[in-house]
Amino acid sequence: MGRDCRFRAGRLLFVINDLDFLISHRLPVMLAAVEAGYEVHIAAPMDIASERELAGSGFHLHRLGTHRHKTNPVAELRSFWEIYALSAG
Repeated sequence: MGRDCRFRAGRLLFVINDLDFLISHRLPVMLAAVEAGYEVHIAAPMDIASERELAGSGFHLHRLGTHRHKTNPVAELRSFWEIYALSAG
């Protein structure tokens, strides 16, 4: 049975440490979610090129201070807090 999409479907938060991977592997899923009425948020370290590619797609972008190849415990704790704040709000 088809789902009635007249009402707001909800929110999705994608948290990832490699935005290029998200774009290359999950972009169709995220676009379909926006089309279905979901509010799609992306939390990731972002560069200008990736931000421009996603601009205008209906996504809410949140820049995280994480880096793919660095493991600083203080920075990781800060990233955890950023993610928690996003998911709680």
